[in-house]
Amino acid sequence: MKQSARIKFYIISFVLILLVGCNIITDPNPLIGSYKIVVADGGYAYAFTLKADGTYALIEYVEAAGYVTTGTYSVSLSSFDFESATGYIRFRVNEQASGLNSSDYRFTAGVENVYEFHWDADKTSSERMLRLTPSKGSSGKAFPEDAITMDDTAFNVQLEKWGGSKEVAV
Repeated sequence: MKQSARIKFYIISFVLILLVGCNIITDPNPLIGSYKIVVADGGYAYAFTLKADGTYALIEYVEAAGYVTTGTYSVSLSSFDFESATGYIRFRVNEQASGLNSSDYRFTAGVENVYEFHWDADKTSSERMLRLTPSKGSSGKAFPEDAITMDDTAFNVQLEKWGGSKEVAV
């Protein structure tokens, strides 16, 4: 074997070993975490968490009550880097607390609620922004504002307060 062929062989072998030995991200999901949607008066009308196992919990606040919806989601990325991502996210409702009119829930039970998303990470802080826009033909309803990250512990406190499970691990 010529020296140049041998060097190429070693380089390719080294790169393959690195790729196999590293935990390669084959299905990135930058959206994982907890979010809130802040409204003009400083409170928030919605809080949700997207877990790594493909499940979510959404709390919808109406006056002095909170309504919890849980289910599964899937993400299709159109673009992704460490500062922004775009694509589609599909929410399916498994359980929805009663109390609101069916037209008042953000997600419609029994169908996939498809949203286009745009996600941005702030370079100088840990804050992330997630914009969800209902896709054409989707049963999902628009959110009033962009979502920003919230502490997972704060989300879990709200989830417990409004009748959800005591902890949603992210």
